[in-house]
Amino acid sequence: MNETMQSVLKHLETNLSLSEKDVDVIPLPFASLPDYFSVVYVEERGSHGHVSYHYVFVNGKIFSSADRNGFDKILEEINFLKNQTLTATQIAILFRLLKVSMRDKELLTKEDLNQGSVLANYAMPAAIRDSDGRLEIEFY
Repeated sequence: MNETMQSVLKHLETNLSLSEKDVDVIPLPFASLPDYFSVVYVEERGSHGHVSYHYVFVNGKIFSSADRNGFDKILEEINFLKNQTLTATQIAILFRLLKVSMRDKELLTKEDLNQGSVLANYAMPAAIRDSDGRLEIEFY
């Protein structure tokens, strides 16, 4: 078992009182995130996907959707406000993984909207805007 999986299992046991026999742990490849991110999906066995968590690893640290502040902490870790090394779409993906359970939802991309979709009349691709010194991230 690799170090990432061991970290997830330790976090589950310590913070959620779940053991390896209670969960399925599945690495998720995300081509749209930088290579230095890795993502793991955890689902409680028998929950049929209704009890699940995401774990994101960056800089050797673990961030979890089980932690209410996981999204905020990962933005602090990568120093996003100063460096802005991620695109709006990548920020939206992290938000979806760590902050809001969107199990049955998909993030709209520029490619989705360029395919003549009726959605193009109502939505726009993810964007980052500087508004009076504040960063605003908008996505659908």
